[in-house]
This record gives sequence, structure tokens and C-alpha cells, in this order.
Amino acid sequence: MSNDTETIEVKKGTYGYRLSFTLYDADGDARGCSGYTADLRYWAPGAAEAASKDLEWTDETAGTCYYSVQNGDFDIAGEYLYEIELEKDGTKDPAKTGRIIVIDRPTADAS
Repeated sequence: MSNDTETIEVKKGTYGYRLSFTLYDADGDARGCSGYTADLRYWAPGAAEAASKDLEWTDETAGTCYYSVQNGDFDIAGEYLYEIELEKDGTKDPAKTGRIIVIDRPTADAS
């Protein structure tokens, strides 16, 4: 695994957008991922088990992929840890790690 880490900020309870990722090799070059499947695994604050979501390739040869955020994915404000795991021929490779910071959305003033 490279030292590829990233922090992403999203608003609590929002969905219908993409989280995009570029995977890099140990030299910092875009990683070719042809023939791999990719999963986004993330842990909500206080969760013992990770959620696992399939990633879609934008360009396998350039290591670019995305996840389309669904309703319910980020409903708890706080710091989520994530890992992107590649798999090919039964071998799993953690390719990227990072944090997703989920912030509360501002609410309308009730006064």
C-alpha cells in the first residue's frame, strides 16, 4: 500500500453526489488498476463493523474511481475512517486510506 491518504468533508444527511478517488502507487504516480475490483470500506463514529460499498471505475488505467453516495450513508456527524481495497485473483490490497469528516448542516433559524 502507498502512503496515499486523504481527508474528505461532506454534509450530514446529503446524498446523490460522487466521492471521487485517484489511487497512487508508492512512487506517487497514478496506479494502473486494470482487472481489479474496488471497494470502499468505511467505519462510522463508534462502529465496530465497516460498511462496504462497490466503487465504479472512471478510468481503471489511471486509478480513478468513485462512489455514488446514497441516502443513509452519512447520517451521523463525526469522523469516519475509510479504506479503499482492491481485489484481483482473490488477493486483496488496501490501496488508500483516509478520513471522511461529516459535518452538521446548518438549520434554518426558528426565531
